[in-house]
Amino acid sequence: MKQIELGLEVEAEHKRHRRVLETDDPWFGRFRVETGEGPVTVRVGPGDAPEHQIVDWRHPDSAALFDAHVGQEVELVGRGRAVRGRLEERAKMGAEGRRVRQVELFGPDAPTPSAPGPAPRTPSGLPNVLSLLTPAQYRLITATRDRPVVLQGRAGSGKTTVALHRVSWLSYPGPEGPAPLDPSRVLVVMFNRALRAYVASLMAPLGLSEARIDTFHGWALEAIKSASSRPVEVWNQGHEGREAAVRVKRNVGMLSAVSAFVERQKQRLRTWLEEHLREYGAMERLEAFDAAIGPVVPRLQSVLVETRQQRDRALGSDQQRLEQAVRIFERAIFRMTQFLDEVPTLLEDRSLLREHLEGVPPWDVDSCARLQARIHAADALSFDDFALVLLLMLEKTGGLFDVKSGEISLFEHIVIDEAQDFGPVELDVLLRLVPSPADVTIVGDLNQKIVPDADFVGWTEIARRLGVDQAAVAHLEVGHRSTRPIMALAHGLMGLPAPDGREGRRPEFVRVDDEDQLLEALLGWARRRWAESANPHLCVVCGHRDQAKALAERLGGALTSERLPVRWGHNRSFEFAPGLTVTNARQLKGLEFDGVAVVEPSDQAYPETEDGRRLLYTVITRAQDDLLMLGVAAPGGLIRDQIDAGHLLERSGAHVDPVVFRAEDEEPF
Repeated sequence: MKQIELGLEVEAEHKRHRRVLETDDPWFGRFRVETGEGPVTVRVGPGDAPEHQIVDWRHPDSAALFDAHVGQEVELVGRGRAVRGRLEERAKMGAEGRRVRQVELFGPDAPTPSAPGPAPRTPSGLPNVLSLLTPAQYRLITATRDRPVVLQGRAGSGKTTVALHRVSWLSYPGPEGPAPLDPSRVLVVMFNRALRAYVASLMAPLGLSEARIDTFHGWALEAIKSASSRPVEVWNQGHEGREAAVRVKRNVGMLSAVSAFVERQKQRLRTWLEEHLREYGAMERLEAFDAAIGPVVPRLQSVLVETRQQRDRALGSDQQRLEQAVRIFERAIFRMTQFLDEVPTLLEDRSLLREHLEGVPPWDVDSCARLQARIHAADALSFDDFALVLLLMLEKTGGLFDVKSGEISLFEHIVIDEAQDFGPVELDVLLRLVPSPADVTIVGDLNQKIVPDADFVGWTEIARRLGVDQAAVAHLEVGHRSTRPIMALAHGLMGLPAPDGREGRRPEFVRVDDEDQLLEALLGWARRRWAESANPHLCVVCGHRDQAKALAERLGGALTSERLPVRWGHNRSFEFAPGLTVTNARQLKGLEFDGVAVVEPSDQAYPETEDGRRLLYTVITRAQDDLLMLGVAAPGGLIRDQIDAGHLLERSGAHVDPVVFRAEDEEPF
């Protein structure tokens, strides 16, 4: 009875604050601490409202809600001085719109649920996860500020949630001073544009609207344009030899090859400086360059500034002599920052690449050199060149170079999501973008690696690069997105142990006779799920983009008169709102939906290879509550194995003639 009364009290209090503060979600948690000075009630919300005893979730006092148990002694600092007391009660709640969706009470007779449900949805269809942060997630979010966070986690375990909330926590002013992290100096790197669009809509509530969030190639292209004095054209033609070129450009040996290439440039630079400075009797400027430390371009800039200052103080011929020295250093900087033109020189240097690229056959090096010559002749760069351009830039400048101002900059913090799909060169570039390894948050899941030509360096190597041991790599094992039956299917696919989790309906594979029956089955599924749930976001997954686009048109045409919006989801065109999104499998990384229907899960779409298995695992684990697979073709071998294992229910969706009643069937028996 006490728990019921407490639940009603929490709901009433939340309603009162919604009215007073004119907001749908003023707070999502409340706890009471019995101190020597009397009881203290604290509410935890998305922001501070001290006059209503509401603290921001990032405030130190909120730890009592996220990571303490009833009966434990806790410390509160929100009243200007530390107060200790016993935690008497705590409650979490999820609000949806202006309605309280659920209240979870934590007390002596109300234990913490072991399998929380899915996050409540905002009107935009996005999950509101603050009320569902687990103690393990909270501890990772609020980990020490002077160490990096490297996080592995299974699908749906909250990896990206932890990463973004950690950056938000690092940017919070707190009770002791200004914000240690400037959100405008944060870079969040996502796997694809669909995931970028999804995560971008979550940033404002976390106070991170000024952070830069982009794909690697989207961000890299802008960084390269800022460093170039001429237009940057992207070569995106289909061309022979690309696969060999990718193997060369993404090989881990390219890191040492670039270092050797730049070292050779620096030797030639010094010879050039000595030759020209000697002519004007300015060898002391060369000595100043030799004495400077750090990457070569900042050293040149430092000596250039000193030389300009000396020129401005000098008179007569000394001033003229130093003016020539200024011009020499300006030209040296110009020559050392022609990053776009250096990539073809690097890739056409067969002897250098053969020396540093172990395991790459000579014919791949030759093929790459020939292809790069074609790209260079078109005065362009391929997407595969972006990481090399940036690596050259970072090797020589120590940061991101702006050609107009000459400034060299770094980010204050970087988040790398889905790290398993980045190659060693891309990862090296990203890790150099911050002042220290402590300014990095990396998350990923090797089971969801879907880019075959990205040779992931491994968690042990990442830990080594960041200066931490393997034990510092954290693990999130509990999935909070999908039901236990869905995760049992996913785990069975990957050969993982059976998971814990909340109960739900069993995934199904439905075999139909033709395309028309497939369409009818999808329409029936979508209508049923739309009627069952409040504001669901459903997803139909096809093997290829063109198939998804065509199916979206057919579904949209059939549902025109109904209040169920149908959208084609591709790259930036994704809209994360209630309705039905039709897309292809490779767009789904990191996204989540209330229900997912997978069309034609055949061997062609999901072959019995490690890559096919990981792609199917990624698709399956996008579903929160409902997973349907259906097709005209027989299920692929991966699907058949899971049907045989009992993780997937197989049934026929073949056409059945409706019953026909006669006139006498209208009469009573």
